[in-house]
This record gives sequence, structure tokens and C-alpha cells, in this order.
Amino acid sequence: MEAAFAGALEIRLGGRTVYPHGAEERPVLGVDRTPDAGDLTRGVELSQVVGMAAAALTAAVALLARR
Repeated sequence: MEAAFAGALEIRLGGRTVYPHGAEERPVLGVDRTPDAGDLTRGVELSQVVGMAAAALTAAVALLARR
């Protein structure tokens, strides 16, 4: 899912990430630019669209299964 979002938002995620317990090298997802603050809003909007589409599909399948 994270790779799909990176591709959809045209950003690069992963690489070296620093946590309180130490640094980790994560696989790089995407090949475009590094994310900025505006990408957070775009990511939330994309997540909402995906969630609504999943809910609609689930409701449609449930209605069809009842027949």
C-alpha cells in the first residue's frame, strides 16, 4: 500500500530513517522527489478517496450477495 501511495503521489519514500532506538535503512519506494508538507494533505485526500471507494465496493458486494 505504501508503494502504491508513493507512486500515486509521485514521491520517494524510504531510505535511511532515524528512530529513537537507532537508524534503519529501508527500501526506497518510488523514484520521484522527496515529500514536502503539501504531500501530507494530498496523502490524506488520497486515503479518503480510497476509503470511500472501498466502502462503496464493499456495500455493493454485500447487497449483491443478499440476492
